[in-house]
Amino acid sequence: MATTIQQVTDAVVAKLRALSGIKFAPDEPAEQMTAFPFAVVWWSEGDANPVDATWGYTLDTVIAEIHVARKDLPYDVAAVRGFGDTARAALVADPTLGGVTNSLNRLYMSFRAMEWGGVQTLGYHLELTYKFTVL
Repeated sequence: MATTIQQVTDAVVAKLRALSGIKFAPDEPAEQMTAFPFAVVWWSEGDANPVDATWGYTLDTVIAEIHVARKDLPYDVAAVRGFGDTARAALVADPTLGGVTNSLNRLYMSFRAMEWGGVQTLGYHLELTYKFTVL
C-alpha cells in the first residue's frame, strides 16, 4: 500500500506531541504560536524512485522543529536542552513510524537560535529522511 507525505508528517507530529513538556504541536504549522515549547513539522523535499509501473519508493525529508521562547538565555537553554535527547530517542525507537514508512534513513539534528512568527526562539531543528512506498 502506498504511503502519502501527509501520513508521514502526521506520524512525526504525533511523536513530538507525545514528548513530555511539549505544550503545542499543531497538525499544520501556524503563523503564530502562543504556547511554548512547541513543535512544528512540514515536508521539505523528496526523491522518487519508480521501480516499474506498479511499484516504487521515495526518500522524503521532513523538517521538525522544537521551539522555546528566547527571553532569558541561560534559563531558556536549560529549558530546551532535554528535548534533543527525547525527540531523537522517540524517533529512532520507531524508525517506521508504526508501519507508515519502510525506514528512517537519516536523522540530522542541530541546536540553534531560531524565529517563529517574529518571536526569537531557541531549539532543535531536525531533518528526517524516510523511505516509503509510493505506488
